[in-house]
Amino acid sequence: RDNTLWGCVPENAFDLSNDEENMWNFWLQNKAGCYRITMDVNERVWTSEQLGIMKLTGNDNKEREMKFDRKSNTYSVVVSTTGSETFTASATTRKYDKSNKDGIDGEAVELGNVATVSEAGNWLVTIDLNAEQPSATVTVSEEEEKVTYPDALLMIADNDWNVTKARLYSPNHDGTYWGFYVTQQGWENFLLATEGKETVWGSLPGAQFTLDSSDGRYNLWGDDKVGLKRYWVSLADEQWSETNIQKISVAGSIDEGNKELTYDAVTKTFGATVTVSDPNGWGVKILLNDDWNDVFVCKAEGRLGYNDGGDIKLPGTGTYRLTVSLSDFENMTYSFVQM
Repeated sequence: RDNTLWGCVPENAFDLSNDEENMWNFWLQNKAGCYRITMDVNERVWTSEQLGIMKLTGNDNKEREMKFDRKSNTYSVVVSTTGSETFTASATTRKYDKSNKDGIDGEAVELGNVATVSEAGNWLVTIDLNAEQPSATVTVSEEEEKVTYPDALLMIADNDWNVTKARLYSPNHDGTYWGFYVTQQGWENFLLATEGKETVWGSLPGAQFTLDSSDGRYNLWGDDKVGLKRYWVSLADEQWSETNIQKISVAGSIDEGNKELTYDAVTKTFGATVTVSDPNGWGVKILLNDDWNDVFVCKAEGRLGYNDGGDIKLPGTGTYRLTVSLSDFENMTYSFVQM
């Protein structure tokens, strides 16, 4: 600390200069927020890292996203504990330097153990970033911790987490998920995971349909039937279930009346060839087990909704190949191709 005044070299924003007559001011590259600045006066360069999402993690490894307040330069979140608990914090960054003037995703800022509570209760944890070293305060909160759930879960292979069998989705964003998958063998094993694999669930030992994210979890597995199955998952209740679908068919204003769809294991789609003589009829639905109350319908053109939407309109007179994809519950699709 020798009171040298530093700026940047003109036209070279990340090179340091102490030429007070010619140097330029520093400036930050992105939107308003919190930045960590590193000045290396020996190498005469500097970098900035904008903090992005900061998460607080407790003893249970549950990550809680914190809210940033720009005016106070703090991150905070309400947590509910059942006893003594220690919390760590980390934040994503966007790094700007001489080699990356437009920014790249930087390494996470790890703050380590930032707070400890000694008893059960609701607590407001606030991380203050105004000083040279971040500090945290814990105060009693009248609010309870808000429970949030991911929008989707992945059904992944138990022996290769990079293999996704299906994507389940929570239409009401309430921790209840639905999805469809065609099993390839009886007793097929799998796991459930968040899309970033931060949390992976299997079954609780001794309780096949109870979810467990601990290291001692067993794989999830279904029955000995092979074919289309419907999956239901509740993270709130830590439960899941599997239902066998004996038949999937298209029914309505087609000449065949009701035509069963067959599965193509290569494209992982269902399909059927149908004939349309009256394209102005009310359309069709895709039925499960011939049940008109358990159907796929049109949510938007080319998009299917599960018991959510209207009749699927027919494209015109002629013979068509209907193709249906169910592997991603949020983005299930249908198409007609004239033959």
